[in-house]
Amino acid sequence: MNQRLRNFYILIFVCTALQCEPVKFVSLAVLDKVTTKAWVVNTSVKASIDVRRLQIKVHECEAPPASSFYPDQERCFVEVVDKGIVEDGEPSVIFSQWMFVNYPFIAALDHPRYDVWLIGCSQNKKG
Repeated sequence: MNQRLRNFYILIFVCTALQCEPVKFVSLAVLDKVTTKAWVVNTSVKASIDVRRLQIKVHECEAPPASSFYPDQERCFVEVVDKGIVEDGEPSVIFSQWMFVNYPFIAALDHPRYDVWLIGCSQNKKG
């Protein structure tokens, strides 16, 4: 089993074992590779936001209790649609999976133009 896959299973186990709690707000980082501009997008769970030609929807977000041994193991389930790619008259879903705060290399959006990764989850809205 390769190292990335092993880390992924460990992370899933940690969040499951710690009985992660639902979280209301998410912060995502977006990088435009063409212009080299990066910014932070704050959104609530279940909301869709438009970032240039991407539409990002966070379906779930969870984090272990702050008192746990692994307090920074936040994760969220994200779906990204590229409005520039149309299949059968509908924009194409290009990403639909879990993102992890401490392991962006496991599951971050690596689009030809944009990178998107999770930077945090919280109960209070930021920014």
